[in-house]
Amino acid sequence: MCDILLAREGTGLIYYPLFNYDDGDLEAQRHLLEHPNTIIGLADSGAHVGTIRDASFPTTLLTHWVRDRTRGPRVSLESAIKAQTADTAAAYGQRPWSHRALHARGEITYERGAATTALPGKLVRSGMLKVPPSRHS
Repeated sequence: MCDILLAREGTGLIYYPLFNYDDGDLEAQRHLLEHPNTIIGLADSGAHVGTIRDASFPTTLLTHWVRDRTRGPRVSLESAIKAQTADTAAAYGQRPWSHRALHARGEITYERGAATTALPGKLVRSGMLKVPPSRHS
């Protein structure tokens, strides 16, 4: 391994694109995704294009892990959204309700951290919204 790293005057690179697929499945990644100390936030959009390209991770989390996964348990939509929003914000010291107000369909639904009486839109329960599966599942 040292020979590879020292190749070409020390510019060698070891790249393991399937490193977390040792057991032939993605269970290790699911355990990491659900671990309370995991922060979801890698979406570098090309900053390290030569070695990593994870700009699609937010979408992959929702499509593969939440909606389309067939080989093993899925991640719940609620935990995926929380991981991509509140958990990441908390890791950087942002308060969960740092906004003065939350608007939905032109009406204020939360103001200064408290719910208003406005209830715009309609409730969609699990199973009511039919989303076609991904072509890549």
